Amino acid sequence: MQLASVGTSVGTFGYTSGAPSVTSNGTDASSALVWVVYSTGPTGVGAELRAYRALPDSSGKLQQVFTAPLGTAAKFSSVATDNGRVFVGTRDGHILGFGAPTTSAVGAANTDLGTAAVGATGGGTVTITATRAVTVSTVTAAAPFGIGTLTLPRALAKGGSMTVPVTFSPTAPGQADGALTVTTSDGETDLLGVHGVGTKDGLGATPATIGFTDVPTETSSRQTVNVVNTGTTVATVTGVTLPASAALKVDPATVPPWGRPSSRLPQSRCPSRSARRRRLR
Repeated sequence: MQLASVGTSVGTFGYTSGAPSVTSNGTDASSALVWVVYSTGPTGVGAELRAYRALPDSSGKLQQVFTAPLGTAAKFSSVATDNGRVFVGTRDGHILGFGAPTTSAVGAANTDLGTAAVGATGGGTVTITATRAVTVSTVTAAAPFGIGTLTLPRALAKGGSMTVPVTFSPTAPGQADGALTVTTSDGETDLLGVHGVGTKDGLGATPATIGFTDVPTETSSRQTVNVVNTGTTVATVTGVTLPASAALKVDPATVPPWGRPSSRLPQSRCPSRSARRRRLR
């Protein structure tokens, strides 16, 4: 079996860091998170619980979306998960639990806003439901998301709901995750997740560039590039140019026939949102 890198974190993990665990809601790839206990070294002092998006960004990096201090980590410990909670044991005999607070004033399911073309604006609505009687003072979102016309403040009874119009204006193709920041009159702030996909006609690569570093002589390093149709229409591939350097090789099983020098095959079509994987070593 051969392994290929498809995504990496920006930071490095010290000795005694734990093995990662992956969670999701089971149906939406954008909900997948990679949880890992970060340790600075053998003592475990200054450890952190970190969470990354499981889908790498266009540069092949895993986006860190959460961090929390753990104190002194147990050696090589992994998280346990159950019913929307994450649990971590520490070296000094404690079990720490993480999850959304049960006293949040409002809640909403993570909302998929669908697709929008780069440079255009799409969107949808998010339904906010109150867990207790509350007055919503403000609702904001950071780019590429925004809030449409909304009359506030808005009083909600326990179990009452309101619809928030959300815009999505992507500046680059690919997955985009964000949050609505909901502030209530009593000063509470809640974050509600939103998700969208930017599209652009043509082909893109994830990651856009790859780098082979610290590879000992007489050995090889294998990395993966996913070539993706980032638009919503059919893209026609007319040829593939292989690396010119003799030190770079492409797994021939991943190269379409029309990319090989001896090929005389007609053009082929890649269906919308499909991907082909290239392995370089």
